[in-house]
Amino acid sequence: MITVMQSTAELTADDVSGPVQFAMRGEGPDGATPADLARSAVRGGSVTLAAQGIKIVVQLVAITTLSRLLDPRDFGLIAMAAAVIGFAELFKDLGLSLATVQRPRITYDQVSALFWINAAAGLGLALATAAAAPLVAWCYGEPRLMAITVASAATLVLGGLTVQHQALIRRRMAFGALALIDVGSQAAGVAAAIGVSLAGGGYWALVLQQLVASAATALGVLILSDWRPSRRVPWTEARPLIAFGADMAGSNVLSYLSKTLDNVLIGRRWGASQLGIYSRAYGILMLPITQINGPIAAVAISVLSRLAGDPAAYSAQYLKLVRVLLALTTPACFAMAIFAPEIVQVLLGGRWAEAGQVLRVLSAASLVLPVLYAGGWLFASTGRTREYLLLWVAVASGLIGAFVLGLPGGALGVARAYAVAMWLLIGPFLAVAIRGTGVRAGRLLGAIAAPVLACSAGSILVLMLNGALAGQVSPLLRLLAGGPILAAAGVLSLVTPIRVPSEPGLGHPGFTFLRNRPRS
Repeated sequence: MITVMQSTAELTADDVSGPVQFAMRGEGPDGATPADLARSAVRGGSVTLAAQGIKIVVQLVAITTLSRLLDPRDFGLIAMAAAVIGFAELFKDLGLSLATVQRPRITYDQVSALFWINAAAGLGLALATAAAAPLVAWCYGEPRLMAITVASAATLVLGGLTVQHQALIRRRMAFGALALIDVGSQAAGVAAAIGVSLAGGGYWALVLQQLVASAATALGVLILSDWRPSRRVPWTEARPLIAFGADMAGSNVLSYLSKTLDNVLIGRRWGASQLGIYSRAYGILMLPITQINGPIAAVAISVLSRLAGDPAAYSAQYLKLVRVLLALTTPACFAMAIFAPEIVQVLLGGRWAEAGQVLRVLSAASLVLPVLYAGGWLFASTGRTREYLLLWVAVASGLIGAFVLGLPGGALGVARAYAVAMWLLIGPFLAVAIRGTGVRAGRLLGAIAAPVLACSAGSILVLMLNGALAGQVSPLLRLLAGGPILAAAGVLSLVTPIRVPSEPGLGHPGFTFLRNRPRS
């Protein structure tokens, strides 16, 4: 029976539906063992990855269709507004969703308190964003951004009302329900955008896509979750959760700045056209990475949080999840490096040729991004939020400095600076992430190296095949011929893991600091 605590009394799922009570670390629903959690991870990962496959198809349809119906300048305008809306969305959550998922014990009233905080934050941020719309338009020199920003702010209200409902569904490990909501809302938004584009709505099609997707998500979450907040707000009981969330929110803000300031700088210096090219290339880059990382991260944090008291089980499960993540993302990263012009031509059309150059440069950073995300799981699942925040201060500073240095080179210059900075920062990031977790650096290196080496070997075959087919078949057929080879290499890395026996850090003298040391 699934149980939940209200104040100090335990209630069953029949009394209150939604939150799951885990009595202690290492237990799951109904006192599940680590083996039960591992099976839950497999089931949850399978369902969410299948859903993400459908979602990727939906997004590819959106990219190929809307890129032909709309102008690069339309995407540039939305990218400008998205930088503002996305930043506001970080404060809507305030890190409190993860607090609900990660907390070993949580009460009904505590979650209710977090709900009212998120709801108030969503409304307040929407009003503040709408009030700041004239400033946004002035900053970019684009009067149209005023109406775009005001309309887009409505997503903040809808999101704030469902933060805790989604967190409780994740805590219950009901990943199938979340996958259904995600795919359905995505499809509804894309359908709306295509319809408005065909009607000549221009950039408003992209605004409506976000509004419809947010409304569909809110409706789906409220329908599938029976949990409803109470009016009692025990602020004293909620303080530890708020402190946890504040650190995570700070980390998320810094992470967001490091991922969006490049858009702001390019838009301000070079205008909407260059930003449209950069944002389309970056969007293609992030599509497979975020769509694969998202569901795996949701499963990983939920499961690892329950295993934090068992270092051996924690490490074993973490390494399995990392191997799966990289086996799925690494082939896509290599494909973008090899087929960047073909991918852009197939997905976006002939007008976007410059985006192919940007995508090829950005693909160098794409190998590092999944590793960075997986490192974040270690901080979130063990509650090391303050340490994570301080680390992101350093990482964000390095990335922002790189953007500024690359800006004179336009979109391509920023892409080059970003790729170099990511490779320089990943070593120190992992050094801090694995401390005191039981995860051995050598084993982590093996999990990372296996798909990279497998795809490197596969890429030799792909390059030979691509050279033989160049000029004879269409770009799409070349993609269809080379893609399965890289995908097979990724799968092969799952069954042939690499073991590094002597704990050599990252296998390079400069990274010997990665030996797993206890935290002081």
